[in-house]
Amino acid sequence: MKKLFLFLLFPCLLSAKSNEGYDFPLSILYTISKSNFKEVIKQNGTTLNSSQNSLLTLGLSGAIHPRNSSLYFYSWNFYYAQLTSGETTLNQKLNPPPEWGLNIHYNRNIENWYVSPFAGIDVENFSTYNSDEAVLTNSPLEFRQHNISYATIGASKAFRVDQVNFFAKIGLSYSVYSSSSKKSALSDKDFSGFKYIFHFDFSLTEKASLHMFYKKHIMDGSTELKISRFGVGLGYELF
Repeated sequence: MKKLFLFLLFPCLLSAKSNEGYDFPLSILYTISKSNFKEVIKQNGTTLNSSQNSLLTLGLSGAIHPRNSSLYFYSWNFYYAQLTSGETTLNQKLNPPPEWGLNIHYNRNIENWYVSPFAGIDVENFSTYNSDEAVLTNSPLEFRQHNISYATIGASKAFRVDQVNFFAKIGLSYSVYSSSSKKSALSDKDFSGFKYIFHFDFSLTEKASLHMFYKKHIMDGSTELKISRFGVGLGYELF
């Protein structure tokens, strides 16, 4: 048990093999992504659009597989993104602070099921403009950082065609905890709501793979917020 917790906290410090009967595969990921943000100011219905893009998102993806059972396994992912901002409806732009995210899921393989269900937790830290204050009170434009934890369910499918391995996943999450680095002067409500993700990857070589994803947030807080993000990148299996 101690080794399991150490692995969840410090996966890079453990070797690929465990004497306790577990395998710990680990991959490194590089991703580029584009995000579109749409916020509606509740007080007057004004819609603001902005974008956040990343040419440098680094991540780790790993799992814990028991050697004596194929019925279940644990999976986890971590990413850290450097972001740049595109033009906004307010004709101003600032570079957002970095974004990061983490998830840990329990996966179950059920006989005669076409997909493998999973459940777990997701944590994200991302930023939005103080759009309501900028529009309604002419406050200087700045970013608020939001830390949101989600309960997540979903399903995945791994399959092989000829010599190529494919993996597809869909996940649905609902927020269970939310906080912000700075409250809006017009509302003390933190963002809450749903997000969903479609993920697909396939092998390029024995160790390398190509991945892509589409993620959507539908949130309600000081504003009504929708985020659409598309990303594509490469992965390399370390062990």
